[in-house]
Amino acid sequence: MNPEGLPELPQSPRPERGDFLAHLLPVDAPELVFIPGFLPQPFADQWLDWLLDGVAWETRSISFGGRPIPVPRLVAWYGEEAYRYGGFTHPVCPLPPPLARLRDQVAQVVQQHLPAAPGFNSVLLNQYRDGQDSMSFHADNEVQLGPAPVIASLSLGATRTFQFRSTAAAANGRRQRLAGLLTHGSLLVMHGHSQLDWQHAIPKEPCTGMRINLTFRLTAPLQPGPLRRKTA
Repeated sequence: MNPEGLPELPQSPRPERGDFLAHLLPVDAPELVFIPGFLPQPFADQWLDWLLDGVAWETRSISFGGRPIPVPRLVAWYGEEAYRYGGFTHPVCPLPPPLARLRDQVAQVVQQHLPAAPGFNSVLLNQYRDGQDSMSFHADNEVQLGPAPVIASLSLGATRTFQFRSTAAAANGRRQRLAGLLTHGSLLVMHGHSQLDWQHAIPKEPCTGMRINLTFRLTAPLQPGPLRRKTA
C-alpha cells in the first residue's frame, strides 16, 4: 500500500498545551505544541499499514555488563546525514518519496505554529510491538541537533503514555514529572529548552496494540568531539 494522494492539511488552530499534559502546567513546563488530529484516521491507518511493510526495521542491542541487551523496540533511520546516538551510528539513508512528502507536510504545519522552526532532513522511527516495548528516560540533546532542537513526533497506532521529568531537582530534592497521552494520528512538537531542561520516556504498560512513532528532526553533519550537550 502506497500512501499517495494525502490531503493538504489545513492550518490547525493553535493548541492549548493542556490538551496533552494530564494536569495544570507549571510555568517551567516543557515547550510543546500538540495537534491531536494531524492525520485524520483513514490516512493515519493507511500510513500505519505502509510503514509496517515499507520500512527496513532493525533490532538493536546495547552493551550492559559486557553482554548485548536487545533494545525493547524496533528502529529505523532515514536521513541526509549520518546520525549517532545511544552508541549507534546510523548511516546516510535517503528518505523514500512517501516519507519525504510526509516530512514536508509536517514541517509546513510546524511552521504555522513556530514560524522560526527549521525544516527537517531526517526521521528516526520506533516500532513498539506491544506494551512491553518501551523507551527509557532520555533527551534528544545530541550536538548534531543544535542547541534548541525542534523535534516533531508523529504517533500512529495504539495510544501510549508519554512522560516528562525535569533534569534538575526542585527545592524539595525531587524531579518534576508530567505525563500525557499520544494518540493515533497526533503530532507532538518539542522545542525551545525541552531537550535541555527535560527528559522524556515511553514506559511499559498494559497495552496489546502496536505503535509506530516518527520523529522528524534537522540533523547537522557528524563532527568529532562530544556527542551530547550538557543538560541543566
